[in-house]
Parts: sequence; structure tokens; C-alpha cells
Amino acid sequence: MFLLVRAFGRPAALLYAWNPLVIYSFAGGGHFDCIFVLAIVCGWLAWKKEKFLTASLWIGSAIAIKWIALPLVAWMLWTTLWQRGWKQALPSALFAVLPFVVSWTAVGIWTGEWTTQLLPPMFSEYARSAEFLPAIVGWFWEESRYENHLFVLPLAIAWMIVVVRARSFETAAQWIFFLAMIFTPMLHGWYFTWIIPFAVQTRNLGVILLTASGFTYFLLYHYVESPGGIWRLPPWQTALLWLPFVGGFLWSEYRRVRKPAGYIVA
Repeated sequence: MFLLVRAFGRPAALLYAWNPLVIYSFAGGGHFDCIFVLAIVCGWLAWKKEKFLTASLWIGSAIAIKWIALPLVAWMLWTTLWQRGWKQALPSALFAVLPFVVSWTAVGIWTGEWTTQLLPPMFSEYARSAEFLPAIVGWFWEESRYENHLFVLPLAIAWMIVVVRARSFETAAQWIFFLAMIFTPMLHGWYFTWIIPFAVQTRNLGVILLTASGFTYFLLYHYVESPGGIWRLPPWQTALLWLPFVGGFLWSEYRRVRKPAGYIVA
């Protein structure tokens, strides 16, 4: 919150500082995603100040916490390579890898277990939770409900397009996290907090609406605790959760790219 206030001012930063999803997930749920978000924001603000190696180090730290930051590093390295050449891109790549290597080595020495436990667990291959696109596909193709790997390739292709096309850090980050959330078969409510800091600058309507609609996710706990409970939202609640976010996000992005010539956009 301090970093966002210092960078964008108090009125804009209220979108994060008093966001109910942020408060519930971090102050209420204690999820360590707050550390991930901190690393992402530090990297973002360092990039805006053209401190590229510092930005790489911070986003590398985010990777050491959650793998989902990997596409953002890919965007940073591609942008650096395209604009400044390999002599700048190579040090950035090394700085991005360093935090994970150091942390993995430290844990290995500490525990004596040189394993791959940081990779996604086995249950991620079949578990489902409040999904969007996989739910839509599942309504028409029942077998897809048990094949989470089907959505890896489309997500990877979408990420590659963002890496090549995005022209600013906040645009790349918003799209990377947006695509991750709509493609993933297994989503948790605190994942939404990843994208909220960037709306402090972009004022993306979908992210703002998500502040309210995102709480629909927690109805899952009611269903799973009922007799014969299932970890799945009915279609109307899936729509209530996702449509404000998806519709508002795409509308704001449409307005961004349709700005008249000469208007500076993110």
C-alpha cells in the first residue's frame, strides 16, 4: 500500500488499500500471496523507473514464491532483447533466475532433500475449482472435466501473444494474470489479488467489479460442506462470479486500444 500510494497518490491507491478481497484474503485468510504481490509491485515500479536489473531481481523473487510470474519474466526479457539487445537481456535473465536458485539451494541444504516438490502437485491434474473457460467447455464436453492438461497449450499460446504484443509492464501483467485466471481449471479466490494493484493505474473496470463479484467464489465452501457436497458452482453463480470481471476487463482494454492518436496509453 505504501508503494502504491507513493507512486500513484492516495486516492488512486484506495482501490488496493481498502479492497475487500485484499483485506479478506490477506488480513483475514493470511495467504502468502501478499508476499508474491509485494514482489510483483516492487518489480513493476522498478521497471517504470528503468531500473531493469532491479526489476528482474524482484520478479525473479516472485517466481521463487509462485511459478505464475514466469510469463512476466518472459515479457521482460523479450522486451529488453528487442529494445536494448542481448547485452542487456542476458544480465536481466541471470538476475531473474538468481532468487529461485538461491532459495532452492538453501532449502535443499537445510532439509537435505533435493527434490522437485516445488512443482505443481498431482491433484492439479484433475482438481476443479470455480473455473471459467474449462466450465464452459465442460458443459458441452463432459470428458474435458477430467483432463486439465487440455488447457495448458491454449494458455501458453495466449501468453506468447501477450509476451510479443504488450508494450508496458502493467498491460502485460494484467493480461498474463487475466488469462491465467480464465483458463485455469482450478482457481482460488485469493488469486484475484494478483491483478488488483495494476488497476490502481489502469482503472480497469473488470478488476474494479471483481472487488464485489469475486466473493461469489466463497460460496464453494457452502456447497462442499453440504451432504454429497461438490466443489463446483452452479452455472448462474459461475456467471455472477466471472461475467462482471471478464466483460469489464475486455471493455476497458477495448477502450484503451481505441484511444485517439496522440493519446498516451499504457
